[in-house]
Amino acid sequence: MKRPLSLGSLHDRDEADTAVAPPNTHYGGLGCRLTNIPKIDRVRKIAHKGVKKAFLALANGKFVGKCQSGEGILTLTIEADDDEDLPPSLKGVLLEITVGGYVPGKPVTDELPGISAYRFSQSYTKEFANGLSPEHKDVLFYRCLHHFLRNYGNKVARVSFEAFYRATKLASACWFKNQEYGLALDIAMVRADVAIRQNQSNTCIGICFNSVGEQLEANGKYEDAAKIYMQITTLYFKHSNEEMRASGYVNAGLAYNYAGDLDLAEQCYVNSWHLVSHLAFEDPLFSRVIHRIMMIYAGYFNERKRNCEVNTGKENLVLIFCALLKTAGCTRLVSGKSGVFEQNAMIAETSWLKSNLQNRQAALRVLRTAADPPDRDLFRKAILSSFEGVLRTSTNGYAQVNADLDTHLGGGRVS
Repeated sequence: MKRPLSLGSLHDRDEADTAVAPPNTHYGGLGCRLTNIPKIDRVRKIAHKGVKKAFLALANGKFVGKCQSGEGILTLTIEADDDEDLPPSLKGVLLEITVGGYVPGKPVTDELPGISAYRFSQSYTKEFANGLSPEHKDVLFYRCLHHFLRNYGNKVARVSFEAFYRATKLASACWFKNQEYGLALDIAMVRADVAIRQNQSNTCIGICFNSVGEQLEANGKYEDAAKIYMQITTLYFKHSNEEMRASGYVNAGLAYNYAGDLDLAEQCYVNSWHLVSHLAFEDPLFSRVIHRIMMIYAGYFNERKRNCEVNTGKENLVLIFCALLKTAGCTRLVSGKSGVFEQNAMIAETSWLKSNLQNRQAALRVLRTAADPPDRDLFRKAILSSFEGVLRTSTNGYAQVNADLDTHLGGGRVS
């Protein structure tokens, strides 16, 4: 059953109602919270002066909002503040918003269990609507919704978290589509704040924080995104299934990768490998982890060739890693139409290994146990040391291996 909430003017709200937590409460000092939604000072192509004034007032949060919320549906009516000097025809309700409602025959598809896909409608008084273009209506709809949720989201969520969640997802999808990444990040943080304040499950909070990480990446804040993903994985997903935690580490690794910290990225991927090593190599998640580690090792290889730096052993990892996967029977992961190294010269460069591989079970054992314990240096050591026995060469022994490494890596050595 819906329960009415008469919320009054936004600037008269009770702080207990607001969705915006005190600065740095949940984000470890990240300076990414918008102080206020950016103001619109001017607007083009609205001829009616009264309509233009009303548009600017509502778009900048100067309105009275009243809502009903319940059963996963949020119904919001918007009217300009009484202190706005508007003609009588533009007094009263100017905009009605409905977010939520189950779509008949459509299954629950959203990532939070029990929350269905949303739909929305909007309606305006005739004079106000006639003075606005479709673009103006869209801007007004999402800005009013954002202002309202930012200021009263916690109160709405107390009545129906489901309705609140749908409304924030709707706003964030719009801002992301329109490349308003700062606003998309802000509403994602509002959603995470409220999830915490409403004592939602750790899984729910983790999913909300994951959206914050995605929006931080969209804003180019990769290191901050990585920290959020790590917090999700080690705190909110701590008791979740291994696949969910592994995905969190992969997301953190990607963010560190984009931030240019390959060592931390590699450690995250090794953490993930440790959690999924029992899965089949063709499992989508495990394949993704393998792919990411392969990309890291390929980067070491290409950097060595490009900069002619002193060999540190890291350059050999990609060739040996590919060879191990081939030996273990995972040829599709490193070659062929769907492989991540299609048309890559490094496939040919592993041919000297491929022709001398002998022990499939030993290769499988190395791959299954390399991340146990999940330590980056130990993982590298397990890969590099697999030459001894697993990738045993024929009569020429290590002399031939080192000759090939000289050719392919410019001076690498296996001892």
